[in-house]
Amino acid sequence: MSNLNFQPFHPGLDPAQTLMTDGYAEGYRTISHWPGHSTPEPLRHDLTTGSALILAGMTPTQRREVLGEFSIVTNNHIDADGVLSAFCVLNPDLALKYRDLILRTAATGDLTKWTGPDALALELTLMSEAEKFEPFYGAPMTDMHLANMADAYQHCFSLLEETLLDDPFAIQGEWADRHRQVVADIQKIDAGEGINVTRFPEEDLAIVETDREVTVIGLRHAVDDLYRMLLAYSDDDGTRYRFCYRAESWFDVVSIAPQPRKQLDGLAARLNKLEKNKQHKWWSTAIDWVVPELGFGTPTTDSLQASSADPALQKDPPSSIPLETVVEELRRHLTR
Repeated sequence: MSNLNFQPFHPGLDPAQTLMTDGYAEGYRTISHWPGHSTPEPLRHDLTTGSALILAGMTPTQRREVLGEFSIVTNNHIDADGVLSAFCVLNPDLALKYRDLILRTAATGDLTKWTGPDALALELTLMSEAEKFEPFYGAPMTDMHLANMADAYQHCFSLLEETLLDDPFAIQGEWADRHRQVVADIQKIDAGEGINVTRFPEEDLAIVETDREVTVIGLRHAVDDLYRMLLAYSDDDGTRYRFCYRAESWFDVVSIAPQPRKQLDGLAARLNKLEKNKQHKWWSTAIDWVVPELGFGTPTTDSLQASSADPALQKDPPSSIPLETVVEELRRHLTR
């Protein structure tokens, strides 16, 4: 598709000539898993990169039949799934050659899934390299912002083509410590060290008890195919809690079926009635966050932090409510 070029999204783009990969904007054709997308049925996939790889495997005639003609590829944000899906549309032959690595890397980034050390290295490298240009999330849509995003995308495209697909570990920097941390966490979880998981498949719920800090990727790995998670961290002072819905129940996915989300404010109110530690409160975040949370102490105020940051329960105050009571109230709330 040598006649295509990438531009960061702005309202001045012609919808008739534009394909948005991974994000969403009203009136624009998309291949995406974001709510509101218009992805044609033959291209549907859990990840936008998966949709782009299906497109890459089609003949030029099939591509036109499914999506029509377009000359501009765009996105309204930058992350691994966004970079890789756009790369696949722009470079279909190369994308198909490295299909497995590309798809696993997108899952690592968007779904915080453990898919192997090479995929983690590639995801961390892409984001580290992109952040050299600008902290994009929340930035105003100025000419400088759009230019920086364009440069970040082109930089990532070049690295993928020239180096990273052949060797995801080629550019090591600050992310190397994070890579070691996640790999070590996965190894401990697989060995059952300091962690206990109780599964309630009928409620799509996993209770994860831990005696140490865990990474967000490790937590998702521990609960496997369940998409509602309660993390409980206990020490001599008591037990700290965080509940969340996983991102899969926000995205429009096709191969899995997380149970629907329920508002969490009513559960927070119920737990506050039971709570004896009146110095703090149970709180919940908006249900339309990519990863909504419920906890005790200081609320999460950044939706992106809830999506990708490690749960830092050690900074929360202990609750007076025993784990079995929290689990009972949570299960009752989810099945009500």
